Amino acid sequence: MNEQRPEPVDEQDDGLSVRAGQWRLIQIISAVVFVWGSYLAAGAMFKSGDKSLRPVLKGLIILGCFAAFIGFWALLLWVRERRLAREAEEDEEDETDAE
Repeated sequence: MNEQRPEPVDEQDDGLSVRAGQWRLIQIISAVVFVWGSYLAAGAMFKSGDKSLRPVLKGLIILGCFAAFIGFWALLLWVRERRLAREAEEDEEDETDAE
């Protein structure tokens, strides 16, 4: 009796809201991008052979760019979810007013 249960939905299943499994995938992708950025930053710091402060600054700039990208992406996802939730509330209010 292996019944498959439907995947839980954060808000409502309108085709636009992000499902719980999709959030997990987004978190994994963000972590992979951050690890990749850390690897590139470490390479910029340790592979140059320069003993000055310049390689450290290069690494910090690379890591900062990756962190800014991930942060901006997260901000856009957050704004989208808020907008979709607000639109869903407005639609529900319109439906109750129409009845």
